[in-house]
Parts: sequence; structure tokens; C-alpha cells
Amino acid sequence: MIRRFQFNAKDEASAFEEANKWIATHLEQLAPRAFKEYREALINGQLPSMAHMEYPSPYTMFDFASFFTFTMYNFYNEPHKDTDVNNWTLVCWIPIFNPQNCKDNDPILADEGFDMIDVSL
Repeated sequence: MIRRFQFNAKDEASAFEEANKWIATHLEQLAPRAFKEYREALINGQLPSMAHMEYPSPYTMFDFASFFTFTMYNFYNEPHKDTDVNNWTLVCWIPIFNPQNCKDNDPILADEGFDMIDVSL
């Protein structure tokens, strides 16, 4: 299966590093305190970064977050009291395409069934 999709671990690692660098750079410009506190929690807790393909790995100046969560099709966790080491909630809105009603040659942004309702962060 991995060969079928032409998976290349080095390509995947560099893609994660590039995404991590882009997000970190923009978060630091937008919210320097949040970036600093995220980074301190990551390093002090010796947590893996989003860009780490193996752990432990050395930290870079762009390592700041140890998690990202994506959900689709009504999958969610029940509301809970967050006991994570981070005191910040990082939310990223990404335009997504609905695989049920878009075509490869005519993409349609997800327009139905992708609403956020009663989210406890």
C-alpha cells in the first residue's frame, strides 16, 4: 500500500517541517505570547513537536505545538475538562472540500454538514 501511494518518509518529514515552520512563523507574529508559552510548555514537558517524525528529536526554533486535531463526519469527543499542559487553545480554520459532492475538476468547498456546534474548548 505504501508503494502504491509512493510514500517517501523524507518527503513526508520535510512537508511536516515546512508546515510547522509556516504555522510557527505566523503564530509568533500574530500572538507572540501564545507562541512563547506553547514553546516553553513543549520544551519543559519534553513533548514531541508536530514536526517530529521520530521522538526524541532535537527541537528547532520553530517547534511549538505537540498536537493538532481534525474531525469530520460528526466524529467528536464529548466535552471534557482540559488538563493539558497548554493554557492556550489553538484553532486553525482550513478550507476543506466535501468529498461527497465535489469533483476533481470542479471542487466545491464543504458547505453542508461541516458546521461547528456547541464546541467546548
